[in-house]
Amino acid sequence: MSTAFSKVISQAKGVEYCHEPFTATYYFGPERRCRRYGDVPDALEHSSAAVNDRLLHAQLDGGSVFVKDLAFQAVAYAEEKLLSSACHAVIFRHPGYVHRSLVKLKPDYTEEEFGFIALLEMVSRLEALGKEYLVVDGQRFREAPRDVASRYCDYAGLSYSDSMLHWRDGQIRPWAEDEVSSQAPWHRTLETSHGVLSPPAECGIPEVPNTALHRRATEAYHELKARAD
Repeated sequence: MSTAFSKVISQAKGVEYCHEPFTATYYFGPERRCRRYGDVPDALEHSSAAVNDRLLHAQLDGGSVFVKDLAFQAVAYAEEKLLSSACHAVIFRHPGYVHRSLVKLKPDYTEEEFGFIALLEMVSRLEALGKEYLVVDGQRFREAPRDVASRYCDYAGLSYSDSMLHWRDGQIRPWAEDEVSSQAPWHRTLETSHGVLSPPAECGIPEVPNTALHRRATEAYHELKARAD
């Protein structure tokens, strides 16, 4: 849902899109927290300092830069200066939907990669900085993309158009060799679509495994849900 949301917002007038700049920092950089996808050459270019500098310079170039990232990848690396200079949206879904999607490609995902604790950590960082943020329920976005996208555009000072909800080419960008595993498989549905897909008819929210990890995620979900409208 976060990638579909990003595809919509990236089509707003005057917006430059930056896709998950901290993925390579988390998995490949010199400060990486996970070795899931092995090693890459030139890992230093994925250092947190290098990524923060690139994003800050992109802002200075003018226009609007929309950055989409996963909280677990960004929370440990995004500097205060970067967070303070941006407006923020926090998008989440019920753990049942996240587990059903994630387990297909990453069956041994960690608690960090599940993402809910990291989302709360990011929210705490934003609140400590005195930053406002918009909370977006990903399921609500899928059901009513126009309402959610137009609300975000109002919040971020962007011009909304219904044309943003449809696209001819869903490709995010060409994937580098080291992104064949870390990026490409996760976005195939988006890249072969032409708009936000309506939710399928289903009987309730998918079940969440009964483990301590998933119980903590469910508690975090309810905390985030309480912040959403």
